[in-house]
This record gives sequence, structure tokens and C-alpha cells, in this order.
Amino acid sequence: MKPRLYCSIYDKSNVAVYNTFPTSCSGNCTTDPLKSTIVVACKEDNTKRRIGASKTEFGTVKLCSSSIAHLNSSKMFRKCMDIYCLLGDEFCKARVKITDSVNAHTKRLIHNLTSLNGKNILDIYNLIPQDILTSKLDAQFETIKEIISSDPSAVAHTLLKIAKNNASIKAEFSVFRKLYETSPVLNFKIHPIRTVVLNTCHVFFEDFTDKHVYVKVHSCDARISIDYESIHVVLYHLIDNAAKYCQPDSLFDIIFEE
Repeated sequence: MKPRLYCSIYDKSNVAVYNTFPTSCSGNCTTDPLKSTIVVACKEDNTKRRIGASKTEFGTVKLCSSSIAHLNSSKMFRKCMDIYCLLGDEFCKARVKITDSVNAHTKRLIHNLTSLNGKNILDIYNLIPQDILTSKLDAQFETIKEIISSDPSAVAHTLLKIAKNNASIKAEFSVFRKLYETSPVLNFKIHPIRTVVLNTCHVFFEDFTDKHVYVKVHSCDARISIDYESIHVVLYHLIDNAAKYCQPDSLFDIIFEE
């Protein structure tokens, strides 16, 4: 039978980072770190194996080997253990980096969606005050009808803003999905860049108006090949920050250069 070396690496939380032990193996004989390696009879196939475990700063490494060299020399086995301990340290560091990267994308998505959802809720309550609805629980439908009839322009304006914010939410999900696809596909098409920018600016029309910021979008006939959803998200965040931090009674000047 060909000699086998099995290894498992666990982090500080006892989560397996790397494991080559067969699923049929109970692993009971290497449950606790051993001060010295020992030779045992494997309960799975009755072969002789040297086993051992080592505690490290990052967690625990467990080895099981049927190699003749390891069976005859605990020193060689410990050298092998030292190598896997070094590898285990790198595995755990890489796992932390990958997890942090995934969490960063998730946090970004949650932040952006929370912001967009907050805007939608604020727009609805600006149109239909929450206290009016809660004070007339048995007449909510009629109350909303009265508000729509009394000021249809405000209703139309609010619905337009909510529709645009929902379009941005859709784009956020689309880009987030691309981050996790093995081979993400960008849908490149030709678009007039000025129109693309204007489409995004319209979402923030109310924000600029409230601060008396004049938005000037210079003329530009250039047409460019872009993935519209991805570029829309980029422009959305840039113009969102401009709407938040532009000085009141100022000019927001958008100029195109090739």
C-alpha cells in the first residue's frame, strides 16, 4: 500500500483551514496536541501510523503518516510537522485576507443599499407624514387618496425619485454580483457620455436644488464603449458626494475632456 500523509490545519477558532484526512477517519487518535509523536495502529485499516499534533500561534496542526521514514524516525516526522506549521500560518493569514476582502464588498453593498433605502423612506414620509398614517389606521387608503388628489405633482415627483433610486439599487446588485463571478461579463455598448452623466445627475436634482447649487453640464458629443450599469454606479457615488458636500449657492461644473 502506498504510504500516505494526512494533514489538518485549524485556526484559533478551531475552524478547519486545510484538511486531507479521509471522511471515513474519525480523527480521535489525534484530537489533542501531543508532546511527542507516537506510533499507533490505525483503526480504519490496521496499518501502523505515526501521529502528532502541534499548537501554534494561529491554531493547531495534526499529522498522520504511514511513511516508513516517519515510522522509523520521530525526528523526520517533527521536521515535516514544522513545515506544515509554517504553511498553516500562511494559510490562516490568506484566509483572513480573503475574508476581509469579501466583508469589505459586503459592507459597501449594505452601506449603499441602506443609503438608497433611507432616501426612499424619507421621500415617502415627506409626501405622506408617518404620524398621519398612524393616527388614521382605519382610513389609511382614503388618506393617501386625499393626499394624491390634493397635490398630484408632488406625488409624481416623489414616485420619479423612488423609481430612480430603485434603478440604482438594481445596479448595485448587478455590480456586487460581478465581484463574485469567476468570469464576470461586462456588457459593453456605445453610449453618449453626456447623456449617461445627465441620467445620473437627474437623480440628485432635488438635492442640488435644496442647496441652491447650479449644475452645469457642458456640451459633449463623444460616444464611448462602456458597461452602463458599472459606470452608472461609479458616477452615482461621485455625484452623490458632490450633492452632499458642494457649498450652498455654488456652481457644480461638469466638463468633458478626452
